[in-house]
Amino acid sequence: TGIPDLDELIGGYSIGIGTVIAGRPGSGKSSVLRTACDANSKAGIGSHTFSLEDLRARFADRVLASESEVPIEVLRSGGAGLTQGQSGDLRHAIGRLYQRQHWLIDDGMMTAAQVVARWRRRGDDNQTQLVALDYLQRLRKSDARMSDFDHVSESMTILCDAAKDDKIALLIGSQLNRECEKRDDKRPQLADLRAGGPIEELSKCVIGVYRGIMYGDATDDDEFHGTETEWQQRMELLVLKHNDGV
Repeated sequence: TGIPDLDELIGGYSIGIGTVIAGRPGSGKSSVLRTACDANSKAGIGSHTFSLEDLRARFADRVLASESEVPIEVLRSGGAGLTQGQSGDLRHAIGRLYQRQHWLIDDGMMTAAQVVARWRRRGDDNQTQLVALDYLQRLRKSDARMSDFDHVSESMTILCDAAKDDKIALLIGSQLNRECEKRDDKRPQLADLRAGGPIEELSKCVIGVYRGIMYGDATDDDEFHGTETEWQQRMELLVLKHNDGV
């Protein structure tokens, strides 16, 4: 997974199944997906990202910022304010990323069937074993008249069946509905999955993403005892479903 504590808990993402990474907008689910592809491609394991929300260039900015530790705002400003040290970090990061041979990135609107066709078309050359889709509700409907529920059900079925047939690990980003916003404890639950019935039924593992900073300061969380900086950076990953058991 690229996240040691999560690896220890679930043993990595499983081949042949769909794992859902679910969170509210801005909670960091895209970061969890990107971290997995980054870690696996770095290890020489073929990864394929479908970025349906960000264009390839914006996605590349995020990867480069993470690899170089240069703030993404500096990169997107065209380098304004870039220090000499950051310039060197950026140059080395570009060199390391250039050596990667097993990370494909696709963007643009597409249906679930088109996603599968694309990963299969380039899968042999890339030795793809991990596919990350960001995110489910951004997939185009195969029929504009479909309800959101039927659209999610069809997409999940196509994606999860293909992952099983192709023996790949599939990560699917998904939005949560607004129900968690109405509770005192806003940590995600399975019932918060947007159009959640087919997502819960067809996925074997669901991980909820929660960031307390979205809802208040550190004093609002009785379980947190760190610094303000740690609170701002803190992300909780909650294993909401895991058919292999934890």
